Amino acid sequence: MSSRRVKTTGRIEIHPKMREGDDLTDVPEEERQNTARPGDDDFNPFHPFINGYDFKVACWFIKNRIADTAINDFFNCGIGKDIQSFQSAHSLNKLIDPMESTI
Repeated sequence: MSSRRVKTTGRIEIHPKMREGDDLTDVPEEERQNTARPGDDDFNPFHPFINGYDFKVACWFIKNRIADTAINDFFNCGIGKDIQSFQSAHSLNKLIDPMESTI
């Protein structure tokens, strides 16, 4: 049995979904509005995507470095008609760009 070592970086991160009354000075306005928590009726663990399917497709596009033109072709030929969160490479990039700045 191998032991797993956890590397500590000394960096403190603040979760973007803080409770009311927490210090929100470093959190973008878009994240301040997304305050749903597990157990809340409107909690979405796939935010900013609408559902898990959209999240998985987006992850696959990104993980496999699918070109923007291929993503657009995917939607233009009708394959992506069930995806609700984005309908082009541009709209996908608009969803994920704010995520990268908070990582």
